[in-house]
Amino acid sequence: MLERGGGLATWAIATDALAADLAALHAAGSDLGEPIDGERRRADGAVIRWRLATSSRLGPSEPPFLIEHDSSAAEWTPAERATRAAQPHPLGTVHLEALELVVDDVNQAIQRFRRTVGLLFRPSLAGGGSRDADVGSQFVRLRPRRSGSGSAVIHVAAPVPAEQIVELLGCRWVVSPTR
Repeated sequence: MLERGGGLATWAIATDALAADLAALHAAGSDLGEPIDGERRRADGAVIRWRLATSSRLGPSEPPFLIEHDSSAAEWTPAERATRAAQPHPLGTVHLEALELVVDDVNQAIQRFRRTVGLLFRPSLAGGGSRDADVGSQFVRLRPRRSGSGSAVIHVAAPVPAEQIVELLGCRWVVSPTR
């Protein structure tokens, strides 16, 4: 993918109650499809399973799909989560704060996000016509496309002395000091 420019292809919101969330969204007019089961086998033979629901349009500036991980399968058992949490990150403890998506028309994108996954947007403190919506303890920001602007900015907090901006995997990563 990086040979072709890289970047964010699409994104997901994890849920622990896919069927209930999907029923509520469908009742409100969502175009998310019916759940699809998926799985893959790791090199060690362990199987990872999930269920997901997507809309007909996927992309970096489109609404996310919903995914529910099988907590009894590999990678999501309490033991495997504890092992993964104990692995050191080069920056220390890193937390996702926001996903900023560049869109051609903020108002049209707001309508698609509301209809598909029920996100409600408010004016952003970032200004410039941007809008924010809470997703758990993080938020997604829709920012109007300006000439030459990229497709995604991922905001994370880490124990760093000053803000850092890194271009990685075709996306801009803004690493801010942990508050």
